[in-house]
Amino acid sequence: MKVKAQKGGCPAKKRRYPSIDLCGNSQISIEGSENILEYTSAVVRISTQGMIISIFGMGLCLSYMSETVVTIKGTIAKVEFLN
Repeated sequence: MKVKAQKGGCPAKKRRYPSIDLCGNSQISIEGSENILEYTSAVVRISTQGMIISIFGMGLCLSYMSETVVTIKGTIAKVEFLN
């Protein structure tokens, strides 16, 4: 079975973007994390392949962490993506 590429689809260069699961404004899980760059109760910055994700809020804390997954709980005010 042949599959044709669709016009306007994913770029030819395969780039693995992180998977992000946001639960209201109280929890965020990021799969594909590589490194924690900054960690305070107001800001958490995480590097992933090709981007940096910044989470801003109040009372932020790491509730789960593995080699590739980070879960942050607290009151999330803003999520920012930087290439």
